[in-house]
Amino acid sequence: MVTSVHHPGGGTIRRPHVALAELGGYVGGALTAAGAFLVLAEHWRDLASGTRILLAGATALALLAAAVIVADDSQASRRRLRAVLWLLGTAAATTTTALIVHDVLAIRGSRPVASLIAATTAVVGAAGWRARARAPEAVVALGAGYVALGSAVSELLGDVVAGLTLVMVAIALLWPVLVGGIDPPVATAVPSMVGGLAGALLLAEPVPAVGLPLGTSWAVALAWIALAPDRVGPVRIEDPSTAHRVRVASGTVALLAFPQIVPPTIAHFAHDAALTTGLVVSLVGCLALSVASASRIPSLVRVLGSLTLLGGAALTGVQYARLGSILLVGAALALTTHALAGRRSSELVPALLGLVTGFPWALDRWFGDALAVPIAIVAIGLAMLLVAALAIRRRPPA
Repeated sequence: MVTSVHHPGGGTIRRPHVALAELGGYVGGALTAAGAFLVLAEHWRDLASGTRILLAGATALALLAAAVIVADDSQASRRRLRAVLWLLGTAAATTTTALIVHDVLAIRGSRPVASLIAATTAVVGAAGWRARARAPEAVVALGAGYVALGSAVSELLGDVVAGLTLVMVAIALLWPVLVGGIDPPVATAVPSMVGGLAGALLLAEPVPAVGLPLGTSWAVALAWIALAPDRVGPVRIEDPSTAHRVRVASGTVALLAFPQIVPPTIAHFAHDAALTTGLVVSLVGCLALSVASASRIPSLVRVLGSLTLLGGAALTGVQYARLGSILLVGAALALTTHALAGRRSSELVPALLGLVTGFPWALDRWFGDALAVPIAIVAIGLAMLLVAALAIRRRPPA
């Protein structure tokens, strides 16, 4: 942030004083707030409840009023200052509500307290969002709104209804963002993406057979939003850069969601139905491989699809070891053939990993140690013949 001033002689003088002044203002404000906090912390317990509430409420009003006064979209520094003041005012208002809930209303339940505090944060953030439609206020309003809604519904109607409610609200708010109907798009999309996943996880606690597949489906849907091409994807935002940011945000949330939801889902269903679960997982991998060419990142989709296919084949071995070992080797050989025929190195590495893992397992389960060495030699010879045949077939004519 360096200001440029045109010199009468035709040159341009670059002056960083505005950026330094802004930075100094933030540092000075932080030091003032820290000093005031230390003074209050020393005597906080000696103050009466009403005095503490008045101090927190007055601080919130002062900060929010200052945010309204400096609301000027013509300068970037004023926009940043307004966002900081509004966020600090929101925090002070949340503290005021927490004091009222604890000292005046004497509410002790964790969920009622969370719902009331989050509702205050959501209301103040929504007011700022409505006034200026900026990203910080949108994230705070929607994030706190999901917390307040989930806590309140869970306290009144239980986790099942709360989880389903969060998922439905997330869908209702996410779809308008994808078609370009809500601003700012990324700041409004991310809380809904996370809120839908949180709803599925909340539902998974009492009903894992429903919540876990729902959470997995939600993560897959986010990956689809990130990777699907324009002609079949749900993103209909006209500005290409904004659409790209929404896809990146969706892909990031999906990458964070998969480790949270997929392993518990597989573990839950594989306990008593490993064969069925493994076949379903392998089917998902096959589907990913079939649509990889049409995605935005084909190599990534092929790697993930290959690993999913191999993982599903191996999962069947939890219930039927011999069958699982054969399915793993067969899937790895099929991937190897497909990768060599199409010259796709992204599939070859997972395929070789599957062969290295599955081949010794299959030999041990089917033949034992006595025949392992000769069978391995035969298999390696056949694999080399297959690779040579494919190479000759694809050799360009002289």
